[in-house]
Amino acid sequence: MEPKSYSAPKGRFVIIITFLLVVVAFVMLYFGVNTYFASGAYVQFFPVGILFIVLVVSYLMSSTGYSISEKELNIIHPIGAKTLALEDIKSALEINKSDIMWSLRTFGVGGVFGFYGKFYNRKFGRMNFYMSQYKNLILIETQSGKKLVISPDKLELLDDLNRYLNQARQ
Repeated sequence: MEPKSYSAPKGRFVIIITFLLVVVAFVMLYFGVNTYFASGAYVQFFPVGILFIVLVVSYLMSSTGYSISEKELNIIHPIGAKTLALEDIKSALEINKSDIMWSLRTFGVGGVFGFYGKFYNRKFGRMNFYMSQYKNLILIETQSGKKLVISPDKLELLDDLNRYLNQARQ
């Protein structure tokens, strides 16, 4: 079978949070430039620089799509892909937004260009999010017990993933 690709559309919450943070960054840049020309002080550029670095790193780490083949699942980022061999996947199932709504972010991003990084909640324990929205949530558990949550544009990815997993186990 041919590898199949799925997009990772940004949800409304992600779009709003990202837009607001970009606006704040440009407002801070505007006032920093005005302060610099008025007084010659360039200290105001430090927080703006940090904010722009955070925005760039957040974008580069965000999920832009997923692809699946007979051997692997790829989580695609602007700077590459995280590859997960299908033989390393124990299970994949659909979950609801309510299942992860109150997850604690232990080291990750919660809204800027998506939800990604390390999270924790009572129901599933430790998880890695590679989400761009709160729709079409798929929880993947690996043979080693790691849990990943992805959010493709279509739940068809779950059907394809389970079909490939069943074929690989026969």
